[in-house]
Amino acid sequence: MTHRRPDRNLPPSRIAAAACAALWAALCAAIASAAPPLSVSLESFGVDGAFRPGDWTGVRLRVGGATLPQAVRLEIEVPDADGDIAVATRSTVLTPGQQTSRWLYLRTPPVASTSAIAERLFTVRIFEEIDGARGAELAVARISPASGAAAPLPVGLEEGLMGVIAPRAAGGLGLEAYDTLPPGLSTIPALNDRVRIATGLDPRDLPDRWEGWWSFSALVWAGDAPSHRPEQLGFDEGRALLEWVERGGTLVVVLPESGDPWLSTGTVRRRHFLSDLLPDSGVERHTGVEVATVLPALSKSPRWRDERATISIRTFDPTALPPAWTPLLLLPKSSPNGTTAAPLSGATIAIERRLGVGRLVLFGIDLERLRRMGLQEGGLPQADSVWNRLLGRRGDTLTAGEYARLDGSEPRRLVRRLGEENDLGGGRLVADRIGLSGQAALGVLSAMVLFGAYWLVAGPIGFAVLRSLRRERLAWIVFLLVAAGFTLVAWWGSGFLRQSRTRVIHVSVLDAIATEGPDASVGAPAMLRIESWFSAALPGYGRTRLALAGDGTRRDLLSSWSPPPGEDRGRFPDTARYDLPIDSPQALAIPSRATAATFHLAWLGAPSSEWQGWPRSLPGHPVELVTDPEAADPTLLLRGRLRHDLPQALADVRVIHVTPYATPLPRFAPGPLPIVEEPGEMPLHGRFVILPEWPAGETLDLERVLYPRGPAPARERGPESLSFQVRARYYDPLAGRGGTLAPRQVALAREDPIRAFDMLGLYSMLPPPPYLQNPPPVVDPLRIRRMLGHRMDLGAWFTRPCLIVIGYLPGSALPAPLSIDGAVPPSEGLTMVRWVLPLPALPAAAAPPAR
Repeated sequence: MTHRRPDRNLPPSRIAAAACAALWAALCAAIASAAPPLSVSLESFGVDGAFRPGDWTGVRLRVGGATLPQAVRLEIEVPDADGDIAVATRSTVLTPGQQTSRWLYLRTPPVASTSAIAERLFTVRIFEEIDGARGAELAVARISPASGAAAPLPVGLEEGLMGVIAPRAAGGLGLEAYDTLPPGLSTIPALNDRVRIATGLDPRDLPDRWEGWWSFSALVWAGDAPSHRPEQLGFDEGRALLEWVERGGTLVVVLPESGDPWLSTGTVRRRHFLSDLLPDSGVERHTGVEVATVLPALSKSPRWRDERATISIRTFDPTALPPAWTPLLLLPKSSPNGTTAAPLSGATIAIERRLGVGRLVLFGIDLERLRRMGLQEGGLPQADSVWNRLLGRRGDTLTAGEYARLDGSEPRRLVRRLGEENDLGGGRLVADRIGLSGQAALGVLSAMVLFGAYWLVAGPIGFAVLRSLRRERLAWIVFLLVAAGFTLVAWWGSGFLRQSRTRVIHVSVLDAIATEGPDASVGAPAMLRIESWFSAALPGYGRTRLALAGDGTRRDLLSSWSPPPGEDRGRFPDTARYDLPIDSPQALAIPSRATAATFHLAWLGAPSSEWQGWPRSLPGHPVELVTDPEAADPTLLLRGRLRHDLPQALADVRVIHVTPYATPLPRFAPGPLPIVEEPGEMPLHGRFVILPEWPAGETLDLERVLYPRGPAPARERGPESLSFQVRARYYDPLAGRGGTLAPRQVALAREDPIRAFDMLGLYSMLPPPPYLQNPPPVVDPLRIRRMLGHRMDLGAWFTRPCLIVIGYLPGSALPAPLSIDGAVPPSEGLTMVRWVLPLPALPAAAAPPAR
């Protein structure tokens, strides 16, 4: 073997190049060491300061002070459910002389106090990054949500959150009625929950990952200001917004009166993040439309200030729209006085398109301009007239002045007392089912019993026995033997209680939207949405990797989880750190100590082979609605036969048929007081039936189950109607039971958890608390709250015709593709299955009848 000798005679050019490189490196190091430290500040904790504790939250940081292009790693630290430190990380390159803004995403602790979370401190660090590895620390700062440039809007655990992307002067476009508390009251009398409204959102400051929108149930995009046109949204931000919709969000686009930046018309082709999804036909513009024409769909009151006021609106022709778009909101069929047909009678003013599990909505009336016109006290539109029907909510919305009139009337008509509340069990609803406290409590109790027994045997009892035997001199020997014996028992007991194998206990919610074939048959869902809370036994010590399998096109999320309202489960003394890189949110490498840890996952994807047996229509028995919407008193029934081949029988099955027939729009009764004629209406009529079981492979005859006595009135309001059954099953059993809040929380979470899960799924359709009284009767309202499962709400499906089947699979395997250290763990738990079949819309039936 020969060896080459190093060439000591390098060319002068190579020597010069090497010297220059060394000099440049030394110069950069000298400049870096002499440069002032980097500055880091908080721009926004949440979207423009809005976030809910316990949820995924976006944190936007601003970094400056770089004198050279520099690769750095941004980090923000947050404690997880076990007290370890989860570190959200993101790599970026700083530009010299400029400020750099970047988003980081983390799961905040579920703190019940909004003031406490607003002042909570989080540590931010900046490190230099060398070949993908963390280098020297360049800056560190302590931030709190209150320290950001955007004013914080922390949302209570039991509150909802919506956003308005529009110039700040546009306000909430009527949504603020869900947020405004009447003077002197801590709740909104006519609603179960308060929904905070984040207004004035700027497209240039929105999250670039979908989890930044986690806390939001809906977004409204309005206005035609150049700064708020859709093309202002960047590529990553647009993709994040669409994935949020795909995973269950609702995005409402309010078309401006003129200068439309959204729709492509004729030779004008719009290019923005929604341009490929919006309709290119079936949209008609009407100018000079009298406000009286659209007022019934916008307000409970028939009076307005300027009877000559006109606006321009857009309507949608269902026969010319692309097939993906369906009618959502129609004008009433007759004029307010009911005598003559009004212009645009029954015209469609809002349409929707399903995107994954969520939806896009187009609304044809420029609400920003309408509010500027000031046609009614409190402004137009009124939320219960428009937004309830667009967003799938229930409950009356009154202004502060209207509440004051009810409260100041003689006799008083407003119920001021808070009444009873029920929060559906809080985090215990899930925590008690996945074993968060069972084994830990057993261990603590065993340790206490063992220590007590040791103290008694080694102390008073042992000495008393020796004294009775006159063997006190043997006390030390007996003490040592007892100590050794109890040490062996403790060692054996700790081994028995210690996690010895990987396993998972879960509670999962699985949503599937059925596809429709050309012959009205039902096909397998294109995708499933799964959210799971689970406890994983991690037998090893060191690091354990948990990961979700996916197709790589979507951002599935996996995180540590604490049950709200942030109950202290104890902390390990050996606090450890682990990273949450922004590019791999579907995986965790967490510290493990041969104990159980709790997690939450959000997954979206195509169904696996074992979940292919979704309900399908039998050949020759498609699902179809039989009705005549043109009849004076139409009737209807739903025909079709379904079967499923899921892994086991569905238990506690709920079958809900939402019909195309709209309920009347809300109206104030004649008189001086703002009293709604029929408070808290649901948007559409329907039927609701509960079955004890639907075995796999058996046929479900929809006509026999839902309409056993044949065709029913289309606008049914009796004991078999959807509205009556929801009240009878979910409100009346809880109302008037007495007792304090805490015992009723425990009762619902432990005694009837299925009812609580149902109510989380139907939350927006639950009866609102009664807020009107007719003295002398005294009303004792029940307000239903939720601290868990905001994303479980199916309310949006109650705004359009559909068939909903809800059932439970007890003892089922985890439906999400989770692996622990590369292997699929054995799992068992409760899976809530929700299958939705969209049904064809009937515009002739969907127009709300005039009162």
